[in-house]
Amino acid sequence: MKSLVVDDDLPNRMLMHRFLSAYGPCLCVPNAAEAEAAFELAHREGAPFDCVFMDIMMPVKDGHQALASIREREKKLGINPGMEVKAVMITALDDTKNVSRSFFGGLAEAYMVKPVDLTLLRETLREAKLIA
Repeated sequence: MKSLVVDDDLPNRMLMHRFLSAYGPCLCVPNAAEAEAAFELAHREGAPFDCVFMDIMMPVKDGHQALASIREREKKLGINPGMEVKAVMITALDDTKNVSRSFFGGLAEAYMVKPVDLTLLRETLREAKLIA
């Protein structure tokens, strides 16, 4: 599983990298602009990400906006429905508005509240059929 972690918080990126690296390559970036560039480059190189873990609260462009931009890029790349990158929103926000916004429109498969529970994260990856 090739993962992309987008989070402006270094300790969270380090935790996610340490956990996800056990399942395959993991790239961590601190903002939406770097995430979008990494997503595009991975497709150009023929090695797209299987999953993106997106923080919601980031400066300049939030996680909802960044994921919407990635979904638009997928359409332009001709990625068929159902073949898009799996997306997991990871955030300190545990409110109905953000949970709903993450799921409506098919943007995200899962939503997790910080601090990340690694057992729950493993279960989420299994449910998304990213790991056995």
